[in-house]
Amino acid sequence: YEVKNYKENIANQQPTSSLQEMLPSGSATSDSGKEETPISAEANMKVALYRLENNIEVNVADNKEGFEALDVNFWSVCFASNSLIKIVGMLIIVITGGALANEFSSGTIKFLLINPVKRWKILLSKYIMSITFGYIIIFTMYILSILLSMLFFGTDMISAEYISYIDGKIVVTNGFFELFKTYMLSSINVVVMATLAFSISSLVRSASLAIGISLFSLLSGNVIISILKEGFAIDWTRYLLFANTDLAKIASGNSIYTNHSLTFAIGVIAVHLIVFFLIAWDGFTRREI
Repeated sequence: YEVKNYKENIANQQPTSSLQEMLPSGSATSDSGKEETPISAEANMKVALYRLENNIEVNVADNKEGFEALDVNFWSVCFASNSLIKIVGMLIIVITGGALANEFSSGTIKFLLINPVKRWKILLSKYIMSITFGYIIIFTMYILSILLSMLFFGTDMISAEYISYIDGKIVVTNGFFELFKTYMLSSINVVVMATLAFSISSLVRSASLAIGISLFSLLSGNVIISILKEGFAIDWTRYLLFANTDLAKIASGNSIYTNHSLTFAIGVIAVHLIVFFLIAWDGFTRREI
C-alpha cells in the first residue's frame, strides 16, 4: 500500500491557518463531512503537525472508523472486524441464557446438586465458563483479522503507529495495542448482556425468555437510548445501562452525552453487573429445586 500526497491530505483535513500557511488550503470540515469542534480541530492540527515534522505517512488513528475511514487498507479492515463482536455476543447470550435454564428443564440440575459442592460454586463455574468461551472466540477473531488483512493488503503498514493528542500532548502507541484495546472495550457489552441473560435464566428458569430479552437489549438498546436522548432530549438516560455499554465510542469522545467519561460508564456497568449477579445468585442458591 502506497500513500500518495499524504502531506496534502493532512493539510486538507485541517481548518487552521497555521497548516494552511504550510501547505495547500483545506476545508473547515473533515473529509468525512463531519463538523469539527474547536477541541477536535486543535487535536487534529497538533497530530498533523507532528506527522509533518517527523515525516510520518500513516497514522493508525485515521483508520479507527473501519470502512468509514478514507481508505480501505490493512488497519481499516482490522478495525472494521471489531463490529463482528456483536455476532459473538449473540452466541454467548444463547449459551449463558441456557446454561442454567436447560439444566432445570431437563432435570439434570438434581444430579449436579447431589455432589457435595455449594450451589454458588456451581453458579460461578457456569458463568465463568460461558464468559471464557466468549473471550476465546474474541481473541481468535483478533488474530484472524490481522492475518487476513496481512494476506490481502500485505505488511507494508503493520509498523504504523497510533498517534493521538491527549491532555495537551502527543501520545504515540502501538497500532496492534490500540486494536486490541478496541476489541476489549467492545467486548464489555457482550459480557453485560450475557450476564443479563444468565440472571434472567436463573430467576425464571426459561432459556427462551432469557435469550429473547437479552438479544433484544443487545440489538436495540443503543437505538432506544438515542431516541430518548436526541428525540426527546432526556438527559437522565445517561444513568441507564444501555447508554454506557459502548465503551469504545465513549473512550473516543463520541458519546451523545456531554462530559460522558469512561470512568462514569464503567461505574454504571459495574453496578448493574453486581445487581444481575445477585439476582442470579438468589434465584439459584435460595430457591427450592
